Amino acid sequence: MDELVLLIKGEKKSKSSSDYKLKCDYAIVTFGEAHYSVVQRKDVLDKEEVDLGQLPRYCCYEDLFDVIYKCHVDQEGHSGIRKTEAAVKRHYVNISRAMVDKFIAACCCQLDRKHPAKPDDIKPIISSRFNSRGQVDLINMTAYPDGEMGWILHYQDHHDKMSYLRAMPNKEAKTVALELLPLFLMQGAPVILQSDNGREFVANVITELMKLWKECKIVHGSARHPQSQGSVERANADVESMIMQWMDDHNTTNWTWGIQFIAHKKNNRYHEGVKQIPYVLCYGQACRVGLSKMNLPAALMSTLTTEEDLERVLNEATVVVSSLRGNHAICSTCHNYL
Repeated sequence: MDELVLLIKGEKKSKSSSDYKLKCDYAIVTFGEAHYSVVQRKDVLDKEEVDLGQLPRYCCYEDLFDVIYKCHVDQEGHSGIRKTEAAVKRHYVNISRAMVDKFIAACCCQLDRKHPAKPDDIKPIISSRFNSRGQVDLINMTAYPDGEMGWILHYQDHHDKMSYLRAMPNKEAKTVALELLPLFLMQGAPVILQSDNGREFVANVITELMKLWKECKIVHGSARHPQSQGSVERANADVESMIMQWMDDHNTTNWTWGIQFIAHKKNNRYHEGVKQIPYVLCYGQACRVGLSKMNLPAALMSTLTTEEDLERVLNEATVVVSSLRGNHAICSTCHNYL
């Protein structure tokens, strides 16, 4: 990184075509004296207003492994190539899919990954709006009991694929209803409730819900519907795989705590079915996790403790670009040459 900064600043002389391209394509965002972030030049020159904390930045070769590891494991929960690539591209500008492919091929999560056959070409159900159809299923964890808990309730909104996971001691309809009630009271109940466990099961769940919330009226959908069952099965298999990998990574069987983080990771990674991130589709913006999702230098973030510190850093940030006639510092807000 230091050599790249010196190159773009013009303090390092080079006549190679690759170095010339780096000077033309990238700019340096300076935060004080020793904190740098290399971003694409067009992102700061072609926009009237720039949020420097959200700009994807350049990843140096020596940081490549750590960067892909963070996106693949910490953010995505050992997801596949496409989801990991989408996460990488949200934060970095020069990491190719081939690099991600090589990393995932050597990851431990590939040892037990299943590759199901491609489903038949069927016309899927299209939900036009949020809460039009909800899908509830149970994941059997009795082989890995965590205290009294042996089941996981997986509720998914069919429109935006938001998943909600709750640990349960049994699979009775009353227990399922008690777990669904706080969720429905917070964001509303679906018009249609569907389950893979059969019409009788989901009808009992709805009956218990109506006893607890008498104003609520829900109809039950078809079980094992050929146009939507594939989505439910894949979601459950994905959750099970993430749970097993999480327990292996953390060397624990306390999955009742881990499912909270697994649901967060699943809802914040790219979903091929809806061509979007479920959280973004539901709430209209990317999920904020404090400062950790901002593309600021790690050394700089460790020094920020108050709101005044953050405002000072962002207000004092400037952008340095190279040109054939010399280097220029540009104001990060109005883009006037300083």
